[in-house]
Amino acid sequence: MSGLWDGGATGTVGITATVSEPYYDALQQGLIDNLPDVVGIGGRAFLIDTSKSEWTRTSVKVVEQRNVTSTRDLTLLPQGVWRQTVSSWNKGSGQSNMDRDESDINRFYKSINIDYANQWQASLLNQTSEVADLAESATARTYLQEVNGGLFGAVGTKVFMVVNFTTFAVSSLTLPGSGVATGISSDGEFVIVSHGSDISRYKNASGTLTLVDTFHPSTHGSNNFVLWSQDRLLTNMDNELYDTTPGSSASLIYTHPIADFKWVAGTRAPNGTYLVGGAGDKWVIHFLQLDSTGATFDAPVIAQTLPEGEIAYSITAYQGFIIVGTRFGFRMMVADSNGILTSGAKVPTNTPVYDFEGQDRFVWYTQSSITDAYESPTNEDTVSTYFPPTKAQGIGRMDLSEYTNVALTPAFANDLIAQTTQFSWPTFAGSTPDSIDTAITAVATVDGINAQSTTVTGRRVMARAGGKIYAEILDTPAPGWIEQGRMSYSVEDSKAGLYQLIKWSSPNDGGIFLDYKADGGDWYRAARVNMNVGITSGHRSTDGLVFSRLEPRYVIIPGTTNPAITRWELRSAPAVGQASSWSVPIMNYQELDINGVKIVRDPVEELNFLMNLVQSGALFFYQESGLVYSVHATGFQWRPESLATGGLGWQGTYVLTVEEIV
Repeated sequence: MSGLWDGGATGTVGITATVSEPYYDALQQGLIDNLPDVVGIGGRAFLIDTSKSEWTRTSVKVVEQRNVTSTRDLTLLPQGVWRQTVSSWNKGSGQSNMDRDESDINRFYKSINIDYANQWQASLLNQTSEVADLAESATARTYLQEVNGGLFGAVGTKVFMVVNFTTFAVSSLTLPGSGVATGISSDGEFVIVSHGSDISRYKNASGTLTLVDTFHPSTHGSNNFVLWSQDRLLTNMDNELYDTTPGSSASLIYTHPIADFKWVAGTRAPNGTYLVGGAGDKWVIHFLQLDSTGATFDAPVIAQTLPEGEIAYSITAYQGFIIVGTRFGFRMMVADSNGILTSGAKVPTNTPVYDFEGQDRFVWYTQSSITDAYESPTNEDTVSTYFPPTKAQGIGRMDLSEYTNVALTPAFANDLIAQTTQFSWPTFAGSTPDSIDTAITAVATVDGINAQSTTVTGRRVMARAGGKIYAEILDTPAPGWIEQGRMSYSVEDSKAGLYQLIKWSSPNDGGIFLDYKADGGDWYRAARVNMNVGITSGHRSTDGLVFSRLEPRYVIIPGTTNPAITRWELRSAPAVGQASSWSVPIMNYQELDINGVKIVRDPVEELNFLMNLVQSGALFFYQESGLVYSVHATGFQWRPESLATGGLGWQGTYVLTVEEIV
């Protein structure tokens, strides 16, 4: 049976195999028998001096440190009270943890119908409504183009013009010649539509949509895009790139060596033209410039290669940036003096980004399937019908004046949500995430001069595949919500919630619900707040909540005006755990008596053992009365009393202080 009790080491009964293991003597037996005055320290038994009341056990606060983000908390808060505040949301969404070391306190996790872009407040976005339906196939991509204040579009075999921005009455024509619409552009006078192997130009003739002409650059192939850039009209025929400017003969610019290469989109930039295309899972951005004569184009050069598998759908240039819409997101890029692009990180979306629209300091982008859906609290809910379901549709918005902590990644968040009518929302019906079926494929701005708010000018219009058009309705704030993201005060220990409060900019007839998730549980509605008096909710109890991690949510219901929240705050106290501290007076003598049995030990060796525990800071087990605790030594007091026999060292009482680790 060798090794059964001694961990496999060899030796003789009564003596441990190595000096690192405890003596097996009457003290060890006393520990096994749970004698009340024998304790185990690091596996070795010691007799306790119980004559002077020095053997004590006291409670220890598990969390002692204050976790603050501002020196103001050190002066304005009572000791033992922690505060987490949020007073701006202008760095956008996409941050799931709000109080990690790398977190930005001005970001949040996700939202619906929230205008995040004004610093020091968050308000509501407008409602939208379906204003037109061209009734084409749900798989026919819809294109929009603003020209001199007017809105034009193409879908399937139709070209259309909105003749009135109040009623959104539409004038439409059938495309001449071949194919369905594949692209749209403008030279500032005409709207230009590519379709099949042809290109057609249209104009607004005194409120009537009128065909100007139709032409094609080649007798073979079909096109995928059209672009007016550098006073030239560009298109493709399969893998061939053409200059097909009206008034001149079409000229071949470049033939891509891969026959299946597909040119899909382009944009004019201050330094030239950028075109995006690819084959299979390899997609690239080309840079195109006129030659030194200004008469023809040089062959395009590769400005950037997208990561493999990242298929491109759109590209735009705005305020010095190039932004590429891909299969599941977008990337912002900047050009050097040669037109070569440096790419930022991908900002994710659930579906392809088909189109962009720049206005003021913002760029909007299409979102065909928004899965950030409202979840009802378990205790009560009266507003769930106010919010769109999962796979709702709309647009997102990036703010080019604010950036996350990732290079070339602007602040971004969900923006307007498409509505058929109030509280009725279209949803994505595509069989796969990149299906064109019912996707939101275009976004534009109308009323850029007449419609203004504190944040942005104009009204956004978005289009769905098949020809459904949705327009923003000014001054109609929609109910919205913000999920702030997880918080833990940067420690995982339990906290007791004391209260939370919310503030707003001015009294109004709206209301706010304060919800939370604790430690991965369900949503719970903690408070209802009317905003009709004052600017603060006051202290709202968290009803004895104890948590490690908390996820706050603010649900804002408007009245007749658009409310703006300005601050949220949670105060908590670290929960005192069950940790203990012991002061243990150890009898470190050469001879000890255990129930009439004489025990002989070396006090010098025992002293060295105990000192090593203190000096090393190592974790060890402390055992008393049959219970075992994980502890570390935090201090000692050595009180030598007399020399041991032979004068080899001192013996006396060693008071060891240990603290439990939980």
